[in-house]
Amino acid sequence: MDTHVKPSYPSPRPAAAIVGILVILAAAAYAVTGPAPAAKAAPAASQLTQGYLDTRLGQYLRVQLDPASPTSGDFVVAIPNVGLVWPAGHADVTKEAATSTQLRYDGDGFTDPGATLDPEFGVGYRQQGAGRPVHVRLIGQVDPAHATASVRVWVNDSLTNIVTHPVLPKSSAADAAAAYLAALRARDWNTLYAMEDGDLRANLTEAQFAQGMASAPEGQDITQATAGAPTVSTNAAGVTYANVPIHLTHAAKAPTAGTLVLILQSAGWKVFTVK
Repeated sequence: MDTHVKPSYPSPRPAAAIVGILVILAAAAYAVTGPAPAAKAAPAASQLTQGYLDTRLGQYLRVQLDPASPTSGDFVVAIPNVGLVWPAGHADVTKEAATSTQLRYDGDGFTDPGATLDPEFGVGYRQQGAGRPVHVRLIGQVDPAHATASVRVWVNDSLTNIVTHPVLPKSSAADAAAAYLAALRARDWNTLYAMEDGDLRANLTEAQFAQGMASAPEGQDITQATAGAPTVSTNAAGVTYANVPIHLTHAAKAPTAGTLVLILQSAGWKVFTVK
């Protein structure tokens, strides 16, 4: 008699039972995490009445603060090297004082890493692809009257701080205007090119700029150039401008007058246009 006892192994589990277990596990995971939020397009800039541009890093927040608007609490955040970020729902907007409106959001959201951003003006962003589901958390405060903001934004676990600063004093805009006119009178095209805003320098080489300035009739035979007091303002997009009246005296023709428009960027006041 064979006294060796053969070990007992469980019989193979039927395929149908395995499938059943997988279905149960999937259902349990769905119950815990829930479905991914349905894709929602990023709000258009025209729907978001306030903008806060962090000129140091080219990132910004646009948000709808009007409590009467059906889009109240909608926002977008633009972060270079991350993309465009927006919520699936609405942020809580609480006006706590004349100079402090609190923003809170913690929930589903989307990001488009390939979106076209507008770090200069904060209004020309464009969504390029379907939004990818992410968790978005936003906490901070804004001051619409002074165009300042201090906001923290988490995209999943990655934190971004958006901080805007009070407008530089008018004296600094006046200094920038004086430097511009001095370089114009000296026909110092290299200095003028360095004072132009980033958008112009991105689309025009220094040589092309110098050639255009050398042939422009407004830049010829200037014997005197003066500037008036700047008028500084910040628009709803959070972009700060200074309008400076200028007066040019020429050797061989009548004087000309216009307005030098400066724009505040990360490196200080830059020349936006002359009109």
